[in-house]
Amino acid sequence: MTADRPETLDVRGFPCPQPIIDLSRRIGQLTAGAALIVLSDDPAFPLDLEAWCAGCGHDLLELKSEGRLHRALVRKAGP
Repeated sequence: MTADRPETLDVRGFPCPQPIIDLSRRIGQLTAGAALIVLSDDPAFPLDLEAWCAGCGHDLLELKSEGRLHRALVRKAGP
C-alpha cells in the first residue's frame, strides 16, 4: 500500500457483525494515518461503521452507497 493508494478490504457477503470485526483487525495492522477502502453489502454496515469510527476515533472520510454496495474510506487514528 502507498500513501496515495489505500488497500481494499472486501467484506461483501458477510453479515453483521463480521464486516466491522474484519475492519477492526485489518486497521490494527496499519500505521497511524493510513487509509483503507472497505466494501460491504451488509445493510447494517453504514450505521455500524459510523458508530465504530466514532467510538474508536478513526476518521470516516467517505461513505457511498449504491444499491446494496457500500464503499467506505477510513483513516486510522494516531497513536
